[in-house]
This record gives sequence, structure tokens and C-alpha cells, in this order.
Amino acid sequence: TSVIDLSPLVRKTSYYTADDEEMSDKTPDFYISICQPLNPIPGVVCPPGSFVCMDPVDGLPISIGRSSEAPQINSAIQEVYISFSSTTQCSENKAVNYSSLVVFHCNKGTDLGRPKMLRQSSCSYVFEWATPVVCSDLESTSGCSLTDEQLHYTFNLSALTGGQYQVSSATG
Repeated sequence: TSVIDLSPLVRKTSYYTADDEEMSDKTPDFYISICQPLNPIPGVVCPPGSFVCMDPVDGLPISIGRSSEAPQINSAIQEVYISFSSTTQCSENKAVNYSSLVVFHCNKGTDLGRPKMLRQSSCSYVFEWATPVVCSDLESTSGCSLTDEQLHYTFNLSALTGGQYQVSSATG
């Protein structure tokens, strides 16, 4: 089993806005929080307890994701995802409530990334998020070098070989 730790993506006092490549003046704004309900958003009153909120151009903000499951792994395609359900009835199909899905992809480096709108239907929204948080942390060693694949960085300690070093311990 694997542990999925998305805590580096938690924002204690702010929130994420989801990018939408098809943005226009009629495109709603989307706000997302991971592992906790959304923090207050200036000028936008999302329903309390929302994890995913849609702020339409004309109308009040709508919760499109409230309670969330724990992160899941689709091992067949090595993706991590979180499903969000909502208690808000869908305006286009009264028989169902809104729902959202955030799919995380590995993107090595140090930038935590941000969510992007991938696709939507009348009552369901899918966001993708490229982030190093879901990458397996591979390390390799060679001689006196350690390479961290996630950071794309090699620590070369060979300059320290052959010398004598005294290490003092701090007391107190």
C-alpha cells in the first residue's frame, strides 16, 4: 500500500483558483481547497463547508463539492484522485447533486502546481492538477553523489572525501 500525503497542498488561510483555458466573460470562477473546507474568499460567499465552489457570472456561488473521500490511487494508470460530492441539487438535472473530481498527475520539480479545469458536464466537474506531491521520490547514488529525481538535483559530496573533520556537539 502507498501513503498519499497531500498536506503540502493545504492552504491554511487561502485557497486555489482553478485555471480554465476556455475562459471568457461568461466562464464561472472555481475555487478549490484540499483536505479542509474553503477559507473565506474576499467578495465571494461560497456555501459553508464547501471544498469546491463555483462562482457563476450571474448568480450566487454554488457548492459543487463538499464532503470528500480520502485520496485514492488508480494503480492501472498511476493517478491519484479525490472525489467530492455535494448536497446541492444540480440545476440542469434535479435528480442528481453536483460532484467534482480532482485528478493529480506527477510533475517533478518544486512548483506545487494548481488545479486546471479539464472538463465538465451539466452536473459534474473534473479538474487536473500537475504537482510533485504525488510523484514517487526516487533517489539514486553513485560514489559520493546522491541524485533526487523529484528535485532534479544532485548532491555531490566528493569534495569532502579524504579530509579530516571535527564535529563538536552543542550543549545546552
